[in-house]
Amino acid sequence: MEKLVASIVTWNSEKTIADCISSVLAQSYKNFLLVVVDNNSHDKTCHIVQQFNDPRLTLYRKKENTGFCGGHNFAISNTTSQYVLLVNPDIIMKPDYIERAIHTIETDSKIGTVGGLLVQSDVSDPECIIDSAGMEMKRSGIMRLINHGKKLSEVKLRTSNVFGADGALPMYRRSMIKDISYQGEFFDEMFFAHKEDWDVSWRAHLYGWTTVFNPSCVAIHPRHFKPQSIKVRTNINREIKVHAVKNQLILLLKNKSLPSFMIDGIFILFRQWMILFYILLFERSSLKAYQFVFRNFKLVMAKRKVIQSRRVNN
Repeated sequence: MEKLVASIVTWNSEKTIADCISSVLAQSYKNFLLVVVDNNSHDKTCHIVQQFNDPRLTLYRKKENTGFCGGHNFAISNTTSQYVLLVNPDIIMKPDYIERAIHTIETDSKIGTVGGLLVQSDVSDPECIIDSAGMEMKRSGIMRLINHGKKLSEVKLRTSNVFGADGALPMYRRSMIKDISYQGEFFDEMFFAHKEDWDVSWRAHLYGWTTVFNPSCVAIHPRHFKPQSIKVRTNINREIKVHAVKNQLILLLKNKSLPSFMIDGIFILFRQWMILFYILLFERSSLKAYQFVFRNFKLVMAKRKVIQSRRVNN
């Protein structure tokens, strides 16, 4: 049985998918399966995937778009490997990424997640910019990409524990996936897409799992989606903006413990009121996010009850 499954979820990814798959199949570590779940693309994505003649690769074509969450949940539930690596379709991994990540995760059975160094161009470029070196939790309830936007040459990086791993390329231990899943769902499918990696990172932390950042695991990831930038946000699809707002609310309702809220509540409430104020003035289409949370409040609270009953950390 293969030790690892690499899961790629695609949706109209024809511009990047060939380079992404090539980087996966060229890994120095060979004992893996590559599962591509296509969310009903209307471009040439599936045709490109089918051109790869490698027995390790399997393509599943969905008849509807199930989002990042549904796509990866499908790949996870239909495989049995010891480890799962999620790969965004715009990722290009260095050939030893998987080998180094597996070596890291196997150093301690409490490590549930390993994340590598994501950069926006090749590390040989003197102007190479860091995309992500893991994620940290802010008191306002958001997670920030560590060292995002900094020059690689100006930052000293080392292997260390972090709060979470960016969803573009995390490696998960299967036993952690099973441990933190809710009724068989690893990714909460209410999220559909956006901030689902925050949710998984937060749950893993609450349940006592460790996330490790290893800078020797390197991949290129040019990030385009930056919703916290007002200038960028105005050009983002309306539905994505709705997901961003509703998922932040669901994150807080499910995962923020009462003792922790008593400490950080002023920061959380201030940010949420500012978001609501902005939406009322400039982005009324995102009011659907609050309607969704209201309609699904009982389910969110049911999930919260399970999470909070099992947490060992705040």
